Amino acid sequence: MSARRIREGERCPDPPCPPPAGGWRSALSIVLLALFVIRQATARPPLLPLLPLRIFRSRAVSGANPVMLPLVAGMFGFQFLTALYLQRLLDLDALRTGFAFLPPRWSSRWSRSGSPAGSPPGSARVPCRRPA
Repeated sequence: MSARRIREGERCPDPPCPPPAGGWRSALSIVLLALFVIRQATARPPLLPLLPLRIFRSRAVSGANPVMLPLVAGMFGFQFLTALYLQRLLDLDALRTGFAFLPPRWSSRWSRSGSPAGSPPGSARVPCRRPA
């Protein structure tokens, strides 16, 4: 049923959405990012920097940031697209969409080991042994 809705374009807006006008917004975001970096580089006490630029001297940190950016964006994108699917194709309201996200959250919390808040009720905590 949902594939038919997608193919036939049911629930598409009349008229179609205008193309995004993001050229000036992209330029503005680059200018603001440059101003932020300049501010952080020139911050002296008592105005300490929010993000000390010296942390980017580490190769591990500088290499991990470009790797994590698409991973985190993908996770947020998954949540967004799943909410759209539940609301537009399955016709759930906002409250039921929110409730639909709870069972995976609970199961991921219970699957964590070692944390009392993340273990199911009644489970015993097993202490870790350190190698000799």
